Amino acid sequence: MLFAEDRKTACAFHFQVDCTPTPPTHTLAASKQHFYRAYHQMQQWLNEQRDPLKWGWKTIGGHLRNITPIHPAASEGLPSLIVCTCKDDCAQNCECRRSGLNCSNMCTNCSGLRCVNKDMLINDDNVDDDLQLDED
Repeated sequence: MLFAEDRKTACAFHFQVDCTPTPPTHTLAASKQHFYRAYHQMQQWLNEQRDPLKWGWKTIGGHLRNITPIHPAASEGLPSLIVCTCKDDCAQNCECRRSGLNCSNMCTNCSGLRCVNKDMLINDDNVDDDLQLDED
């Protein structure tokens, strides 16, 4: 369902809004593993010994490591749909920042240039390739 403000924005930029729901994400798998580990930790605190390999953990090199989901948290195209409308430097109430993304040229006001949440690209044109290291 689109709100009136969303419709105005879509009309202002002259693009079609696809109202179909986004494809399902695999956050359920990540949540399941998190809840397994939380339950296992709670049981440890209660001195109830449970097999960690059945509760969200795996053994790697003799150490327990958490099982991480193999699927991405969101569909590939979703991050490109998140843009902000910040009028300042995108430091606090930035939608991109809240989503864990850098601002991009799609953002309404900052265009990913006039903000503190821009992608920091390293310009290596000035890197000295002839740097000599002392070997002691």
